[in-house]
Amino acid sequence: MNIKSQASVVIPAFNEEESIKSLLDEIISLSLFEEIIVVNDGSTDSTKEIIGDYPEVILINNKVNSGNGTSVKKGILRATKEYVVLLDADGQHPPQAIQRLLDHVIENDYDLVVASRKGNKNVSFFRMLGNRILEAFARYVAGVQIEDLTSGFRVFRRSSVMKIIHLFPKRYSYPTTSVLGLLALGYTVGYLQIPEIKARQKGSSGISPFKDFFRFTNIMFRMAVVFAPAKVFLPLSFFLLVIGLTDIGLTLYFQNNIQELGLMMTLLSFVIAAFAILGEQIARIRIEIGVAVANEIAEKNK
Repeated sequence: MNIKSQASVVIPAFNEEESIKSLLDEIISLSLFEEIIVVNDGSTDSTKEIIGDYPEVILINNKVNSGNGTSVKKGILRATKEYVVLLDADGQHPPQAIQRLLDHVIENDYDLVVASRKGNKNVSFFRMLGNRILEAFARYVAGVQIEDLTSGFRVFRRSSVMKIIHLFPKRYSYPTTSVLGLLALGYTVGYLQIPEIKARQKGSSGISPFKDFFRFTNIMFRMAVVFAPAKVFLPLSFFLLVIGLTDIGLTLYFQNNIQELGLMMTLLSFVIAAFAILGEQIARIRIEIGVAVANEIAEKNK
């Protein structure tokens, strides 16, 4: 296969002057890409100037820091090849593994392949713990096994990711959104363990394991509402119904009357159940509209 004619690489970068040059040198030395796109997300250091020294690199410059998700979205929209490789600019993701990811996605006809950090000891304990919790929730929402939800090293089939790119959050976490979004639409997601992925060596991470865990959880909740609201709200409805009926039964047995709490919980459970059913219909309509718009844009660009 001629990878050059089929794959682009997209790199979001924010204040990565310490690592971006060596990363670009290594990617260029691989001779895999005709299209290397770096999105400078309003860096305040010399990142933009370093990227500008490479005439073979397409530079997209955000005038202000717009967020990782926004940068990735811009890069994918600018890409023209069938497959898009995403990796971070901080040196954690080894360019020498790109060939393996591309081979895996093409040989197995996947729409997305994620470079898995499963068993990788270079990931901090707290980040690993947070990722495991989020992955457990994602498995519940998606109904399938998810090996690595948040790895930013991945390969998309561009035509597939274009169906959900409008759902990408401005900041974190586009990896979470893309995995759940593609699975919800019936696309195929594969994983390939890349043990060479290492911890950040230079610069500072834009992710705080504690603060961003709640941000990731919020994103997971929003994705569940978008793609599977019944899985979130129907269990809550059932829980409130059990509480309400239990309270009614106990008060009838011991006090021979019905108190407001039991009635309120029971009625609330029916309201939430109705919301869950209606939410499923709205979510399905939204997905279908998004896919229809993406298909229309693809047809116009042919």
